[in-house]
Amino acid sequence: MNPRIFFFLLLGVDALLLISAIPDLSISYHEAQIYFQKTSTIHYLINASTSIFGQNNHALRLPMIILHLLSVGLLYAIAKPYIKYERDRLWLVGIYMLLPGINSVALLVDDAGVILFFAMLYIYLQQRCYKLAYLLLPLLMVIHPSFMFLYLALTLFAYESQNRKLFITNTILFILTLLIYGFDVSGAPEGQFLDTLGIYAIIFSPIVFLYLFYVLYRRTLVGERDSLFYVGTVTFILSLLLSFRQRVDVAMFAPFLMLTLPLAMQSFFHSYRVRLRMHRTKYRLMFSIAFILLLLNVISVFLHKEIYYLLNSPKDHFAFRLHVAEDLAQALNKLNLTCIDSSDKQMQLRLQYYGIGYCTNYKLLPKSDFDTSSNVTIFHRNLILYQASVTKVHD
Repeated sequence: MNPRIFFFLLLGVDALLLISAIPDLSISYHEAQIYFQKTSTIHYLINASTSIFGQNNHALRLPMIILHLLSVGLLYAIAKPYIKYERDRLWLVGIYMLLPGINSVALLVDDAGVILFFAMLYIYLQQRCYKLAYLLLPLLMVIHPSFMFLYLALTLFAYESQNRKLFITNTILFILTLLIYGFDVSGAPEGQFLDTLGIYAIIFSPIVFLYLFYVLYRRTLVGERDSLFYVGTVTFILSLLLSFRQRVDVAMFAPFLMLTLPLAMQSFFHSYRVRLRMHRTKYRLMFSIAFILLLLNVISVFLHKEIYYLLNSPKDHFAFRLHVAEDLAQALNKLNLTCIDSSDKQMQLRLQYYGIGYCTNYKLLPKSDFDTSSNVTIFHRNLILYQASVTKVHD
């Protein structure tokens, strides 16, 4: 099969899987905050989507899926100078689609998906059209303040490569972004180094993360440092340094490290092919284990509701914050309620997305003991996920 046809087939399967996962995901509190309260780029994107398609789960997540699919296309193109064979680039794209962090940014409303797309777009333009890449740089400052880390990385790259124009441009943009948005280092120092490494391992999966770290370390030693290397390495090291001082929002740094995946795949295939067939066993084994673990992760994501049966409490589920809200709104509608006063203020905001506003006429009280007085119950099959009582407030 033609590699490009296979690429689009892979893209189509990925899109169908992501769309099929949408009905099981209600809006989370974090997503509701972005939708109702923030004025970020993603806020305007999802509001534009819901203004066209209505306030529903598909309209909420459609912009993230589109950005993800465009990012996959950009990665495929970005990898071309690093990976000779198209079939190898297909493996890169397949691994990328299976990464835990990528599945998250493809479905969940968060700034990380926007950062990843525009970071990839910049690298793509840098490779194909340098003038457009320069035009994009100042726009990135408006899109999200995290691009100050990209400016810093490109400043250091420009200094080593003696690119005066790139050095001056990114130095000015870095200082401007820092002055406009600032950077919070307040509070008491707290060691979050191991936690930060753990989050990176979750985002990339442990084997992929360790190999990525090895590749960047090796390139540092041998002096193979290009713009991709600088963007990934500088942001990664900066996040680790900050983790000694404060809790780091890894989601704001990980998209830049994600850009170095073509370097890792290039290194892997080079190391694999320079060896005789009899000496490739450990590489096949490492790749197979990593791929199987990624597949298991994807299966757990798309069949995540079945994990409820393995837990003592529904709230222990990693995706519980993405469930209940839509079902609860439908249950309240069946009671002819369009507004309520919830004791859970996070749930109050989530319900607002599904048309349940705030009023003091009725009160929603969640039940922690699941007693028989509850008149609203949310099930997954025969398993109770949530119970609450609705009471009318008398004047």
